[in-house]
Amino acid sequence: MDGRRPEVAAHNIYDHTARERVVSQIMTVEFKELGRRCSVADKGVDNTGKLIKGNLRNNNLDYEYTFEDGRKELYEIKNSPPNTDTYYTFKESALRAAVQHEGKILIYSKDHYLVLKTEACAFLLHNFEARIYENFARHHPAVRVFSKNYGKVKRMSEKELGPVFWEELLERGLVEKRNWSKKAQWLVTEMSERLFREKRR
Repeated sequence: MDGRRPEVAAHNIYDHTARERVVSQIMTVEFKELGRRCSVADKGVDNTGKLIKGNLRNNNLDYEYTFEDGRKELYEIKNSPPNTDTYYTFKESALRAAVQHEGKILIYSKDHYLVLKTEACAFLLHNFEARIYENFARHHPAVRVFSKNYGKVKRMSEKELGPVFWEELLERGLVEKRNWSKKAQWLVTEMSERLFREKRR
């Protein structure tokens, strides 16, 4: 456990999983608007909110999309925290799962979403040192990628900032940023209270 009361941790896990499932369905609408009709299957396990004793590791990505042409794509879905103008943080285990299964990580927010390609996940694993960050998934090593502005404001050293800034990943095409389509945006707005409420502490 990571310091939260068991009942709080259980609620947050259940709530987080419920949000991901909503977004997974919204993404079927988004893909349709992009001309890619698909169905989605939940591939994640052991994240229903029931407390599990011991250290159970789940290396599956959450959702598998099957497109009309038979192609399949695996996605891990994550919520975009309010500090996205400063940095992004990824569990090392999530990055490794994406590389292992040739999947992607999708980060959703109110007006757009980001897609980390498999190559981006491999790049972060190879070039960044995973470490424990305070107030982020305690006991889980993670990689943090900073923005240029945050580094300047905080006057951080090159070692602290890491080998590249977030903006450079976008420029290199390792990360894609897309605005929601009109129909998907309507759904995100309708579900915003549920999708973006804060976790219990």
